Amino acid sequence: MPSIKNIEKDIHELEGFEVRITSSSTRRNLPDYDYGRAARAAFTVADWKRARFERNYPDLKIEVLRADGKVATNSLTLAKIRAGYD
Repeated sequence: MPSIKNIEKDIHELEGFEVRITSSSTRRNLPDYDYGRAARAAFTVADWKRARFERNYPDLKIEVLRADGKVATNSLTLAKIRAGYD
């Protein structure tokens, strides 16, 4: 059973960008962030949230962070976000 911090860490390690889970849900039995590979670079933040995050964690809120620590807009592609971390 992963914690919020472990989910954030797992997302960073796989996807190549930082996130901040902002919900204070008391939900228990959170599933692992369990994907075999990173989401496609052409995905937007909104695509990624819908396809990967909201599907597994419907009661949690998340912010995708750019390398400078600012919150990424939903229209930004994952390729651009990841490039900032290189």
